[in-house]
Amino acid sequence: MEKSQKESEYLDDILQNVLSILEGEGSFEDKRAASIDYLRDNADNRMAQYMIDLAEQEKTGEKVNHAFWQQGKITASNLTLRPISESDREGYIRIQHDNPYSKSMIKEPVFASMLWKEHIHPKSLLASIDKDSVYVGYCGVKNVAADIWEVTIELLPEHRGQGIGKQALTLFFNAVKSRLNITSYVILVAPDNKASQALFESLGAVPKGLSKMPLPSETITLSEEDAREIAEHFMIPAKDLTDYALEYRLEWAYHCK
Repeated sequence: MEKSQKESEYLDDILQNVLSILEGEGSFEDKRAASIDYLRDNADNRMAQYMIDLAEQEKTGEKVNHAFWQQGKITASNLTLRPISESDREGYIRIQHDNPYSKSMIKEPVFASMLWKEHIHPKSLLASIDKDSVYVGYCGVKNVAADIWEVTIELLPEHRGQGIGKQALTLFFNAVKSRLNITSYVILVAPDNKASQALFESLGAVPKGLSKMPLPSETITLSEEDAREIAEHFMIPAKDLTDYALEYRLEWAYHCK
């Protein structure tokens, strides 16, 4: 067995034990303390805090997903948002072949499995998008335990540029507002991703400057003119556009279409 696989199994075992503690009887503070004691005996302090954070994110995510999806899938016209299923895996992996962050490693089975496992992790609130009952991509929130929810959306290449993204996000934002009463979002977009910038601005997102998320500079391709326009629009130095993602903020109103 390879070392990475052993480490993964070790972490899974620790996480499951922590989850069992958190699901037990007693106050949350008592269970948190018991989790810390357990992790101190089984991992270093940094790993202990990481595992506690991960367990808390998972518990929060499970509650949010249950509250959201218990009201059913979301359908309008020929588009449906529904919970992720195992049958979506092939389409999701195909999307990652076109993602600048993952395309260089997605052919590795271990990496592909890791991405899929992260995709279905309950800390996220993600919806698979079906058009005419066929999987075309997904949208949603990356981590519902975050102070402000970060939006994500990816579509299969052949379904881009058809208005599906705007329609799907409108359905999603409306559903989150009506089901969970949440309206504030952050969106991170690569500086050379004009399509995503136009999409989110059409939904009312407002430029807020540069995020703290670094970018792999070799994936960013911007002309001098584009860099100048984006820098002015976001009121940031053009020289930083190859280093960090752009940040938008969105306050959603249910009546937006």
